[in-house]
Amino acid sequence: MGKAKQVIVLVGESTRYLRKYVGWEIDLAKEKSLPIIIVNLKDGQRSMDADRCPASLRTHCAVHVAFKMNIIQFALDHWPPEYCGLSVDVRNQGARHYATAVYKTLGLL
Repeated sequence: MGKAKQVIVLVGESTRYLRKYVGWEIDLAKEKSLPIIIVNLKDGQRSMDADRCPASLRTHCAVHVAFKMNIIQFALDHWPPEYCGLSVDVRNQGARHYATAVYKTLGLL
C-alpha cells in the first residue's frame, strides 16, 4: 500500500465483521490519509450503509458509491483530487456520496 494513491473498499453483507485483514487495511489507508472509495455491493445503495459498512468507516470522510462501473470510474477519477482539496473541517463532516444528478449524467438512472 506504500505506493497507493487511493483505496477501494467493497462493502457487502459480511464486510463489517471482517476485522483482521480488512480492518488492518482500512486503518493503514486512514493513517496514510489515502482517499477511500466505498463500493456498496447492495443493489442500488448509493450512500453509507450503516448495516454493512465497517464501524471505522461510518464517520470517515470517504465517498460511498453504488456497484456500477460508471460511478466507480467517476469516483476513481474525481474523488482523490477532491479529497486532497478538502479542509480538515470538511473532512471531519464524515461520509460523502454523489448526488443523483451525477448518476443521471453517467446514465445510471
